[in-house]
Amino acid sequence: MVARTGGNIDRIKGEIADWFDAGMDRVAGVYKRKTQVWALLIGLGLAIILNVDAVKIAQALWTQPGIMKGFTPPPGETPQQAIDQLQAIGVPFGWNSKALEYFTTNPNWLYVVAGWLITAVATLFGAPFWFDALQKFVQLRGAGSR
Repeated sequence: MVARTGGNIDRIKGEIADWFDAGMDRVAGVYKRKTQVWALLIGLGLAIILNVDAVKIAQALWTQPGIMKGFTPPPGETPQQAIDQLQAIGVPFGWNSKALEYFTTNPNWLYVVAGWLITAVATLFGAPFWFDALQKFVQLRGAGSR
């Protein structure tokens, strides 16, 4: 670098900064790819463990649009109470005998695996993406005046 810059200290600083930036870009790219793979695997694992099948949930909400009218989480409700309430009104997730029967019936397991994969890929976008998308489609307002 010294020979290339002719000994000019300002150009040497610039060359070192460019070299460092290029190295960090490569490291950041590798890091991002690895974190995306891990996030996908964790999302897929959680989708399987919790049996969150996006295809089946979308199908249930499409065929029974009134299903979510019964869901009104009161303030201070625990996550387990919210899950119990969702299962009570018929949102299809979680493992029970009905879910196992659906999974083992041919060829439904293909739809279940596709639903798990869709759920896992959807988790890659993160909460800010989904909240912004929900705001655009539903025009949610925060507390207080506009």
